[in-house]
Amino acid sequence: MKDVAPDPWGLVRMSTMVGSVTRDRYDELVKLGRDWVATMSGVQWRLGDAAMEIEPMRSYGGAHPSGKGDLFTVSEAIRMFAEDVGLAYKALFPLA
Repeated sequence: MKDVAPDPWGLVRMSTMVGSVTRDRYDELVKLGRDWVATMSGVQWRLGDAAMEIEPMRSYGGAHPSGKGDLFTVSEAIRMFAEDVGLAYKALFPLA
């Protein structure tokens, strides 16, 4: 009975449309949306793992925190990675 839905007053009515699509198409779109959300979540973890490989956790101040010589600061390295993959720095580190 998936086409049965209560209205705001608790009465049951038959609905064959959700917005401008059929209930079946709506259900297909929900399944696709859930797949997309799972994919986004997986991608976010992979990007984070890559960023952590580029710049592993350091103690406060870390080795070479000023980026002297050939070394980048953590911020510079992650900013470069974000830009090179087509993201804003804040997309990788929203709280930074």
